[in-house]
Amino acid sequence: IVEIMSAISNSSVGDHYPAPSGSADDSDGMSSSDYYYDYDYGDDDEDKEEEDDDGSDGYEEEEEEEDKEEGHDLGGEVRSYEEAAPKRQKTDRISTLSDNVLLHILSFLKVKEIIRTGTLSKRWQHLWPSVSTLEFNMPNLDTNREFVANVCRTLALCDSSYIKRFEVGVYYKKRFASDVNLWLRFATRKKVEDLRLNCFFPGAIYPLPQYLYTNSSLTKLDLVYCHFKPKGVISWISLKSLSLNVMELRDETIGKILSGCPVLESLDLCNCHGMNCLNINSASLRKLMIHGYSNRINVLEVSAPNIQSLAILGHFYENKFRLLDVSSLVDVELGFYRTHPHDEEGYDEFAGPRNLLIESLEKLHHLENLKLGQKCIEIISIMEVKGLPSPPSKCKCLMLDVHITKWTLPGIASLLESSPDIDTLIIKRSLHYPEYDEFKREKFIRENFSNSFNFDGERYWTSIERSFKCLVLNLKIVKIVDFAFVGGHSGFELQFVQFLLQNALALEKMVINAQRVDQKQNSPCCTSHELLEVMQNLLSFPRSSQHAVVIFT
Repeated sequence: IVEIMSAISNSSVGDHYPAPSGSADDSDGMSSSDYYYDYDYGDDDEDKEEEDDDGSDGYEEEEEEEDKEEGHDLGGEVRSYEEAAPKRQKTDRISTLSDNVLLHILSFLKVKEIIRTGTLSKRWQHLWPSVSTLEFNMPNLDTNREFVANVCRTLALCDSSYIKRFEVGVYYKKRFASDVNLWLRFATRKKVEDLRLNCFFPGAIYPLPQYLYTNSSLTKLDLVYCHFKPKGVISWISLKSLSLNVMELRDETIGKILSGCPVLESLDLCNCHGMNCLNINSASLRKLMIHGYSNRINVLEVSAPNIQSLAILGHFYENKFRLLDVSSLVDVELGFYRTHPHDEEGYDEFAGPRNLLIESLEKLHHLENLKLGQKCIEIISIMEVKGLPSPPSKCKCLMLDVHITKWTLPGIASLLESSPDIDTLIIKRSLHYPEYDEFKREKFIRENFSNSFNFDGERYWTSIERSFKCLVLNLKIVKIVDFAFVGGHSGFELQFVQFLLQNALALEKMVINAQRVDQKQNSPCCTSHELLEVMQNLLSFPRSSQHAVVIFT
């Protein structure tokens, strides 16, 4: 892949190269004479395109010319050390690969890069239309019309008999309905397995064609901003993963999906509305994700006795959910938050999220694996300082997706105290806070803490007097991902690590993954000297377990 990308980076790509002649049958009803595509394969010089006798596609001659230009001619008067050494035999390894291998390599590239490989030689020019993976994502709104036209032109030239993955994201408008229909018809005729369609544009919703609801080749389907209204039955007999985003779904529609997908394993509902009760009796479904919910009905009831993994994330506005039968659950992730639409006088903004979280944790007390997000941990922190303990839990693996700050310390302590069976603790430094207004979030936390009592965050772990049974008996493994060695909250993280090493009697291993790059700023978080200094500081912390080892990655 590296050699191909290096070769095409210097290739010539122009505009409006005429499409090669071909029959309409080769392009699924799209005549290539009706389109042209914006890719220029450069000069048609026979000397350039013909392969050398040794099958090197002319690469050796080009490299020898470069050697001469750089003063590396062995016949010259000045010879460097490298020139005096035996000249390395240059071979074109790419050209020796079979078409199947090259097509597999191309499947990792974007469509634009795939097509640019046609500049390398005649072999590549006729190879790219046979790729089995096509991914189109519009760069910006200004080029919307041009983008739609280019997708149509490219599909008209694609002669592959099978498409494994087809992905397209477009700013949808009603005038593009026939084009999107053409894309989906192309994908279904090519027996696509993985289909991803994102028609993101407020105000215009793309209506899915009815033929798409009956498809035997789909194994993975991801739809965003689509009008999902099947008039008949749904038949996706091979579908294993379904993701529906930002659309209206009625209870009867969910029923059609479950009855028409006999091997469905994963269902992801992101910011969907219209549902009142998720009654999931599918024997095959193992994973359910609900990411955000808004509806005129305030409560979304979830009954799924066979699922083993459940994730409830995102913004639930003034709505809430109620877990009914979830007796088979093994893994649960809770990362939801609620906000009230009106600033009513006397309205307790904390009461709603608190009651919902307590109810959920009580229902899930039997779980082995529990993961909590930033907002949920902040709520537990407020509960802790107000004298409300976290519900008891039997979980053995506790995962926290959290920024360790002053406002999350009481919540972490409460969770450790209420979960005596924890043997694995995983903390992943949250890269983002919840999506609602930052000012309101900070105001919400500060008001709830200040109304109870203030505390010294810098000395929190040394000042609390309580017994943590999990530290004394069971905690063996601690993993900290994206650990911040320097920065505004690094002190809290260091103190927490020190607390664990000093009090975890059964600890066997602590793995610390350093955050070397700021994901938001795309810049280094610390220098090598700072990293070494903090690592030495961590290794100097006393350990209550003689068998504990600290590993940096």
